[in-house]
Amino acid sequence: MAGSALARVWTEPERDAWKLPGEITPSEWADENRRLNPKFSNESGRWRTARTPYLREIMDTLIDPLVEQVTFMKATQIGATEAVQNLVGYTIDQMPSPLLYVMPTEEDAKGIAGERLKSLVNETPAVAAHKTDRSNDLRGSLWMLDEMVMRLAWPTASKLASMPVRIVIIDEVDKIEKFTGKEANPLELARDRTDTFKSTRKLYVVSSPTNEDGHVHLEFEDSDKRRYWVPCPHCHGYQPLVFGGKGGGGGIKWPVDERDPERIKALDLAYYECDLCAGEIRDHYKPLMLEAGVWCPEGCEVGPGGKIKGDIPQTTHRGYHLSALYSPWKDFSELVAEWLKAKSRPDKLQNFLNSRLAQVWREKLDSTKTSEVEHLELPYRKAGEDPIVPADAIVITAAIDVQKDHVWVEIRAWGVGETSWLVQWLRLPRYLHPFEGETEHDQWRDVVRYVIRSEFEREDGGPAMTPRLIGIDSGHFTDEVYAFSRRFSPLLIPLKGSNQPMRGAHYRASHIEKDRRGRVRQRGIVLWWVDPFYYKPKLHRMMQTEPGMPGRWHVYQDVEQEFKDQVTAEELVIERNRRTGAAKTVWRLKEGRNANHLGDCAVYNLALADIVGVGMLTEAHLEQVRRVPTSGRSTEPEESRSRRGGSGWINRGGGKWLDR
Repeated sequence: MAGSALARVWTEPERDAWKLPGEITPSEWADENRRLNPKFSNESGRWRTARTPYLREIMDTLIDPLVEQVTFMKATQIGATEAVQNLVGYTIDQMPSPLLYVMPTEEDAKGIAGERLKSLVNETPAVAAHKTDRSNDLRGSLWMLDEMVMRLAWPTASKLASMPVRIVIIDEVDKIEKFTGKEANPLELARDRTDTFKSTRKLYVVSSPTNEDGHVHLEFEDSDKRRYWVPCPHCHGYQPLVFGGKGGGGGIKWPVDERDPERIKALDLAYYECDLCAGEIRDHYKPLMLEAGVWCPEGCEVGPGGKIKGDIPQTTHRGYHLSALYSPWKDFSELVAEWLKAKSRPDKLQNFLNSRLAQVWREKLDSTKTSEVEHLELPYRKAGEDPIVPADAIVITAAIDVQKDHVWVEIRAWGVGETSWLVQWLRLPRYLHPFEGETEHDQWRDVVRYVIRSEFEREDGGPAMTPRLIGIDSGHFTDEVYAFSRRFSPLLIPLKGSNQPMRGAHYRASHIEKDRRGRVRQRGIVLWWVDPFYYKPKLHRMMQTEPGMPGRWHVYQDVEQEFKDQVTAEELVIERNRRTGAAKTVWRLKEGRNANHLGDCAVYNLALADIVGVGMLTEAHLEQVRRVPTSGRSTEPEESRSRRGGSGWINRGGGKWLDR
């Protein structure tokens, strides 16, 4: 249907432009005409598409009128470079059109990449026939052939913004480090060169990936995201090849007790396990599997006989992803050996992911999985039971994250060595509008009831405990938060996370209220700044502390999934400025996560623990808490307490710190 619709609107010259010259496809042309130069190729002699059948469809998109852009996110050593050469050769011989070939640097254009193209033109008879008699026509960056012009370019505005072209090939686009000037990035500049040929243009973006911000990954995400499905030689079921590992499911496998990469490689111990039948697939099956392979878009699957099942996306942008698992020049055991050598070395691991698996590198520095929280559970209470304070707890803090019509709360108990236990987490409403007949409206009344005036029984039957210090985030609804904090100061303090690492202390107090003369009100609200760049990594370290060691961050048994998801929602990654290459570390939500409010509460609780001096707690303090009730602190308004000198609420002096 799509093809007939296009035929109705295309002009006669446009349809003629897509007629197959001599009814030959690019892959067939390559089989008939290309000879591989051993100087540039793994093999020499005649090109055979059957050796790398996964390249057939990619090459033949050149004459598919329904395809405008092809993004090929690929591993190295899979034949992609020669396939691109085939596209150039076919264009020159069969469908002469102005062509722009973009390489990462001027050195590439004038070096081995340029030499490859000269070898193609000079050593392929069908292409050499289109050379002119002028010796200078293949020198420099502008090549003149008998019926077309080809420009070799690199990312400078003057090179990419000069002549209109029908075909653009951008080779190793992720090696282009900086955008060019103030116009646009190189890919956009190159794409603009095709505007004259909108109905027949072709854009090829080819590269091994780097990171999530790399050009090829971003372009691939905008495509139909095809992967190569191949049949199992045992059950004949189709599946894409994945690296997998020692665990369950399909993928490359090797003996569980074998860790020597050289032995695995030398003895050929690795194999591929079918995800459907768990059959063992050795390397010698690969050629037949590849020949029967099918490129399948995301959201579809390949059924019996290689038929694609599902709704194929209607798009002019094809995306192809291919790892080295498909390469006829890479054995499974060789890939496993490379993986084992690389997995503990970030620099080598990135290269393995990029150049072998064609996966993007997420420069992740710190992350905790949801499943890891389960290992932090202790049976001092179970989910659904009343909150209780573990027997070894000495002090309680509570942190509140404010949202538009609700708040999130984490209440945490602390003991010797900064060991901590989750007492309770809550999602409480903020009552933005008064109820009918209400005489005194309080939007915070549930927070007052369940947090400010909360009281918790101890596991050991000792005196009930109440929060020693409560912090509330003031980043949103600041005026309301300040007013609420003033009501219950100094028990309740406003907090705010710093947007950059803080020098010196990891928290600091700042007087924010001034009188009419601009002087600080010493008894006014105090805002506490908190350094998330310090406390977020600390939280993840505490989660990974060994059982029984000081500083372990505990949760109660069968803690709810919502809590686990939110406290592990962020990860520390490196972000790079594509213009300058400058890198910075940032905490950001993991893919698929949309809330980290309880994670923010956990971070704030770490800061509150430091403010009250949890790091100085000893066994003597524990005995004191077990003997003396700590629930006698007042929640009356500040003005009543201030007359009694209530501002001295933090005592940093040794073992007497709990005394009022």
